[in-house]
Amino acid sequence: MDAREYFRCLADAAARVREIDRDLDRIRNDEGWRTSPPVAVRGGTGADPTAARAARHIESTRRKLEELSALAPTVREGVAVCRGTSRAIGEGYGTTLLLRYVRGMRWEDVAEDMGCTIRTCHRRHDVALDYIEDVGLARAVRGLDRT
Repeated sequence: MDAREYFRCLADAAARVREIDRDLDRIRNDEGWRTSPPVAVRGGTGADPTAARAARHIESTRRKLEELSALAPTVREGVAVCRGTSRAIGEGYGTTLLLRYVRGMRWEDVAEDMGCTIRTCHRRHDVALDYIEDVGLARAVRGLDRT
């Protein structure tokens, strides 16, 4: 897998982590299932709809946490590669990769955050990917030179 493909996969994993995080926030903030009084329906089973909703929330949360724990190592490694790249060839290069692929920012937002032009961001991006391609992921994580 080349560096570009690696970062495309990292971007997908990081986007899914952000999506799961938003889902978990929604579940966490959904107080309705805890505060709704049970409603008995005439002729019904007497089952508590609040308990059923709580069970669905618990199961959904469990699945999302499992997926999150499976994605976390990929994202952590990607962050380490970005930090190592910053140490090896300069802060702007690794930060460009971090903002674009881990945080999922648009090029315009990366440029604004970095205080440079989009063209400079693209140049830093290409230089950083070439560096990672040259040294490999293991050396990039450690921030080692091309030598």
